[in-house]
Amino acid sequence: MSNGNSQLSQEEIDSLINADDNEQQITDEEADVIGEIGNIAMGSAATALFTLLNKKVDITAPEVEISSFKEVVENYTKPFVLVKVEYVEGLEGLNLLILDSKDAAIIADLMMGGSGENIDADTELDEIHLSAVGEAMNQMMGSSSTSISNIIDKVVNISPPEPIFDVDIEEFDNEHFDNDDSLVVTSFDLKIGNLIDSTFKQLAPLQFTKKLIKSLQSNDDGLTAKSDNSTQSDVSDVAKKNAKEKQSQQKETQQKQTKQKQTQHKQSKQLKSSDKVDVQEAQFPEFGDKEGQTLPQNMELLKDVPLTVTVRLGKTTMTISDVLDLGEGSIIELDKLAGELVDLYVNGKLIAKGEVVVIDESFGFRVKDIISPAERISEI
Repeated sequence: MSNGNSQLSQEEIDSLINADDNEQQITDEEADVIGEIGNIAMGSAATALFTLLNKKVDITAPEVEISSFKEVVENYTKPFVLVKVEYVEGLEGLNLLILDSKDAAIIADLMMGGSGENIDADTELDEIHLSAVGEAMNQMMGSSSTSISNIIDKVVNISPPEPIFDVDIEEFDNEHFDNDDSLVVTSFDLKIGNLIDSTFKQLAPLQFTKKLIKSLQSNDDGLTAKSDNSTQSDVSDVAKKNAKEKQSQQKETQQKQTKQKQTQHKQSKQLKSSDKVDVQEAQFPEFGDKEGQTLPQNMELLKDVPLTVTVRLGKTTMTISDVLDLGEGSIIELDKLAGELVDLYVNGKLIAKGEVVVIDESFGFRVKDIISPAERISEI
């Protein structure tokens, strides 16, 4: 400010004008830090997803940019899946994930025990699929928030992610953002086995991201500035070092798994027909003994996923003419005999046979026989 009067110099005026613009942007150093945080956080997320899907998962962050919600989604192929993630502790704010509908359908199919194959871009995602995707994102982002907690030395928690299929862009934008709010958009490369080789985006409010970077700078450990003279490039260097260590740990784990499989394969090849083998009869628990029975880890995570259960009394084949002739009082003969066991289907798959019973004033089903995997295959 000039001496003897209250007028601002041109330099001060320009500084004030540019200050607001700078708040709506990120520097190259900040972009590097965001990218490295994304690499570390999504490294943990990839490990969690690998555990769920039993497929090799690679997630890397190649690009960070500033954009608005409308600009991002209008350049995205519809329909897509939008996942809302609320940070509720340690950091507060809304984050969004955007997935291709085909990628989401493959993840959902793998979560429900499928092969993930023969999924096309037109696959419709129902509530069951979205529940499975939500659980996958919950595990991913839960691991990611744990990594961020370790980085900033502060507990970070999220609410359960909410997946939305084919979102109304205008309505969502009006509900969650004002005047085309600036968002930090991080694009991640996603590879899952040989099924997915795609990208997904993470959208975070600019102020949320700047608070995260500020938390890094104020922390004395991890990706932080250790003195007033530290710069953001120092933060980025430490971030890169941690990212490399994380990648090295993941590579070491994968090498151990590969070595273990090779050892098992080698041992199995050494077993000849002439070898004496101590064979014991397999022991299976009785159906009534529920104690001690545990589900595989993947299934434990899916206990809350709803399934459609259908009891089918029987079936028959009719011509179009016969169907058109149906009227009130018409009788259709089915392929089941009176008293014969009827079929129980779960999501269209034959699971059990039993009999129809009456419970108070409602029909019920008493299980008589559980279908074995071999029988299920013969039914396909």
